[in-house]
Amino acid sequence: MNGVQKSDKKKVALIVTKKLLLSVYVSGFPMNLIHAAATVIFLAILGEPMMKKLDRIKKSMGYWSRDSVCKRMGLSGNDTF
Repeated sequence: MNGVQKSDKKKVALIVTKKLLLSVYVSGFPMNLIHAAATVIFLAILGEPMMKKLDRIKKSMGYWSRDSVCKRMGLSGNDTF
């Protein structure tokens, strides 16, 4: 094999400390900030046109009407979900 016996392998335990958690959150903060900014920009520019298109699709297909949802779930129209 690779020269390492099964008994030679050591188990590594991860000890979670406040310092470790803080460093993980701080290191991820720039990415979270970029992601939040991109989401805000996307919604500001394309949010309204996207919602209009989705509403048009929902109306034309009747996808979210109560009857169609009950039918897809195998429920009668009087059942509650």
